[in-house]
Amino acid sequence: RCISPLVFATSVAVLLSGPPGSGKSTLAISVCDRIARKSGREAVLLVPNLSQIPSAELGGTPKNVRACIDRMTEIAQANRQRLVFALVDEVESAMPSRDRMDGRTEPTDSVRQTNEFLTGMERLGQEAPNMVVIATTNIPEFLDAAAADRFSLELFIGLPKSSTRLKIIRHTLSASGNDPDIAGSLPRKRSSLH
Repeated sequence: RCISPLVFATSVAVLLSGPPGSGKSTLAISVCDRIARKSGREAVLLVPNLSQIPSAELGGTPKNVRACIDRMTEIAQANRQRLVFALVDEVESAMPSRDRMDGRTEPTDSVRQTNEFLTGMERLGQEAPNMVVIATTNIPEFLDAAAADRFSLELFIGLPKSSTRLKIIRHTLSASGNDPDIAGSLPRKRSSLH
């Protein structure tokens, strides 16, 4: 299905969900590149490192979320003439479901982290109109329910058929300068090794 660049131009955030290995991140990067080329504008791609957000210090995690959002906003504002894309991979780690949290075992910072990220998404929409956030998740049910309000577009990306996977492998090999005929020697069916 073809998606008009206008959808992205008027959206603050897009959520791509699907199983691991379905190509969500690769698709997101390709969409960013394609929109930039079609619009004739330079683009900036941000990939926040969510693994650096959790903190052992009380109140440190939401503080780190705020710093991450602030930095993304600064970059977007410094690049007003460019399109700015933010790829938030495995977004459920940034906005875990508060409904699934157990107040006895989940640290309060986890709840504050989700609150801060949700607020930050709204702030990005207001303060960084040239930014499009593309988030990915393998497990959308672990994403906070309020996150749905932050995404203008949600798409499910399924696993490609085996014939499509073979085409992807051939294309990747030929684009990297390798012999595309190597892919022809790949087995058509999975064989077990003894």
